[in-house]
Amino acid sequence: MSKKHLLLPLVLLPLWLGACNPGDGGDPKGNASGSLETLEEDELPSESGKPGTEPEPEPESESEPGPGPGPEPKPEPKHEPERERESEPETQPEPDLEPEPAEPPPRPTTLGVAEPKVREALWTAYYVAPVSPAGEGEGRTVSFTNLQGKKTRYTITSGSYRRAEMEAVAVGIDAEGNERFAYRIGQGKWKELPDGAQGMGNRMNPLTAFRHVAADQSIHRYGSMVHVEAAEGVKLEGADPLDGYFWIADTGGRVDGNHFDLFVGDEAVYTEFLHHAKRKRKYQTSIYRLPDAPRGMNPRRNDGLAAILRGKGLLGEGDPSEAELHDALATFQKAIHYIPEAEHGSSRSAVTLWFLIQAALELEAEQAE
Repeated sequence: MSKKHLLLPLVLLPLWLGACNPGDGGDPKGNASGSLETLEEDELPSESGKPGTEPEPEPESESEPGPGPGPEPKPEPKHEPERERESEPETQPEPDLEPEPAEPPPRPTTLGVAEPKVREALWTAYYVAPVSPAGEGEGRTVSFTNLQGKKTRYTITSGSYRRAEMEAVAVGIDAEGNERFAYRIGQGKWKELPDGAQGMGNRMNPLTAFRHVAADQSIHRYGSMVHVEAAEGVKLEGADPLDGYFWIADTGGRVDGNHFDLFVGDEAVYTEFLHHAKRKRKYQTSIYRLPDAPRGMNPRRNDGLAAILRGKGLLGEGDPSEAELHDALATFQKAIHYIPEAEHGSSRSAVTLWFLIQAALELEAEQAE
């Protein structure tokens, strides 16, 4: 675990007809003409309809004029200045409707816990240590076992080796350019993590950033829930706001007493978290000890797990197959916001264990009524 302390912690516009009003200094295109209502007389349209020209004389009639008065003269057309068209009211754009914020998930139940222990606890953080290959004849050699069980030896820089040994979780880039996450199983020995996990706690709990913590498990039981009110709503770039709930899923050699070490993922997130954190090391922390499971409903055993899932209506009667049990467990896990994807498929992972025991206690209470 890292001994680097974590500091924890929205018009109408006028329609122009080729010109502007007097005093505007010109039309929208920059012409210095006046408005239509102030045109000079010689600029008015002539009777021929062509501006600036005299009307052509009417042709003489070929027939002889008859007696009597001649034809009456046609009245001159009245020239009225053309009016500006009335501006049509602008259609107001419909406002962008922001989606309504999703309701926060219900707070976790705490059946089987009379009162939490409230402590002023020290909080630090740890992350996945990046490792870099070493040059020829340099660095330290480590053994890496992939998910298929194949072992490969890699030589990494001495600095990478020291950081990885301290953090107990590491990430490197393979020959194809893919990130490969691993956890320490012994000095210089590493095992690849399952998809979606960035770390491994207690050698069985795939770790997820901002959900799992390391603690002194001689005092604080594995699977217990801790709540830090001051962390609620803390927003980091690229992450959802924190809800303040964490589960004990790991240990650390120097994590003892009322000291919690929060897993924050990769080094970049760790650095950004420290940059935004307040200069404070201790926070009031509520610790909810993992209660015991009721008799016959221990989720660590397949029969107990099946009893819980059957009671929740996710399994039928009879002994389920391994695939049926796995599918029912996955359905249970996906329905609970707090259970990270990395835990799916495992009934022993910390957050899943808490909610399975809560479900078992709920079923026990229903049966007693």
